[in-house]
Amino acid sequence: MKVLRYSMLAYWGLPSFNPVVMTCPTLLKMASQGGANAIGHGDILGSVKEGKKADLILLNIDQPHITPTQNLVNTIVDAANGHDVIDSIINGKLVMKNREVLTLDEERIRFEATQHMNEIIKRAY
Repeated sequence: MKVLRYSMLAYWGLPSFNPVVMTCPTLLKMASQGGANAIGHGDILGSVKEGKKADLILLNIDQPHITPTQNLVNTIVDAANGHDVIDSIINGKLVMKNREVLTLDEERIRFEATQHMNEIIKRAY
C-alpha cells in the first residue's frame, strides 16, 4: 500500500501540481486491474466480478489512522498498510482470518528460517 501512497504523491513533481492527475480511485484500479493486466491475467483477476477468481483482502478500518474519514478510498490509499489486513481470500479460499494464517505453520517456518540463518552465519565465519 506504500506504493499506492507514493504514486499519489508523485504528482508533486508535475508542473501542474494537481492532485486530480492521479486520483486514489485511479491508483486502486491501477493496482488491482492494472496489476492483473500486467501479468497477462486481466480476464480472470483484478476485479470482483462473476467468473473471476475471488482474491481479496479485508481491512480493519476501525483504527485511528483510518477513521474518521470523509473519503474512505483516499484514506485507505494514503494511510492503510499491511498491518491493517485482517482477512485474506485467495481464489475463493480463506487463507488468513483475524491475522492468523490458516494454510501455513508459521511457528515451524520461523523455526526453520532461524536454523537456516544460523547455518549461513556459521559458514560466513
